[in-house]
Amino acid sequence: MHFVNHNFTDIDFETKHMSRVEKTIYFDLRSLYLSEEKPIDGSDMDLLQRRLSVKDEDEKAALAFVLKDKFTSSKAGKQYNQPAWDKTIKDYKFQQISIALSDMTKRLRTAGITIEANAGMAAIRELYI
Repeated sequence: MHFVNHNFTDIDFETKHMSRVEKTIYFDLRSLYLSEEKPIDGSDMDLLQRRLSVKDEDEKAALAFVLKDKFTSSKAGKQYNQPAWDKTIKDYKFQQISIALSDMTKRLRTAGITIEANAGMAAIRELYI
């Protein structure tokens, strides 16, 4: 994912109680989460800290707070999920599939191939290939 809407009101509400360092870490986590399109891997905290340029003890404490405050973690604490961002990723992927399906359908019709109204993705893909 290379583009995401940034709602200033929502972000301000979500981070109002955070320090500037915590907000920065929150935004860095958001960028990481959405660009990789998957939850934060917390299995190697040293690596995560390095990826986020978290160096001193205050920053490490801020990272721990943000993960605890804004994420749900697996029982082993190795994966950090953010349900709202999961929805953003899901919606993005659905949109990409819809665009691809529309493009394939237009190209097939241009080539004179008739597509049934109830044709599924697999049927359209097979015709396209």
